[in-house]
Amino acid sequence: MSAVLDNSVEELFKSVPTGTRLSKFENGTQQFSENIFHGNHWTNPTQTLLPGEGVFIFNPKRESFSVTMSGDCPYGGAVVLPAGLSIISSPTCGTINFAPLVWPTNADCTFIEATLGADGVISNNIVTGPCPPGQGWDSLSFNPQEGDEVYTFDNASQNLETHLFHNCIWDTLPVVQEGEAFFARTTLSRWIAYTGPVPL
Repeated sequence: MSAVLDNSVEELFKSVPTGTRLSKFENGTQQFSENIFHGNHWTNPTQTLLPGEGVFIFNPKRESFSVTMSGDCPYGGAVVLPAGLSIISSPTCGTINFAPLVWPTNADCTFIEATLGADGVISNNIVTGPCPPGQGWDSLSFNPQEGDEVYTFDNASQNLETHLFHNCIWDTLPVVQEGEAFFARTTLSRWIAYTGPVPL
């Protein structure tokens, strides 16, 4: 019998200081929703944080605190990077690859094609065929396109750092670790998907 997955804020962030604020950017509405921890309760305890989503967490104390999440990596995960402004994170274990794609010399690519069903469930199919333009073939590829902007948060300076992709190169290559999220402003939507083998 497997455990029921609970991605609620109440379950994920059980032991945080009073006054902790969680700001989640809603890609659809382009607005932040705020959730505050007071008296051992969140104002919206059922709010979820799914793989591939990201939030800002404000710690009201001088001391840092840790958040530990356990479970298995959802290998094969995918996240939609929509056109416009969004905040996302890696949909699985592993870091997002921001390097420009170098297409294979052969004519065929093997990749996982992710489709979002009407019920909101993502299904994955292994596809082999010609490398499609505008889709990444390597695992967790951001597949940068002309004019893309990525904003990463620097904890030390408490500032957003801007990374611009222009003339097939980043002015500074974004680096986002596992468990971190980032803002992106794009004109072309795409999938960021895990296409590697599932570890045994």
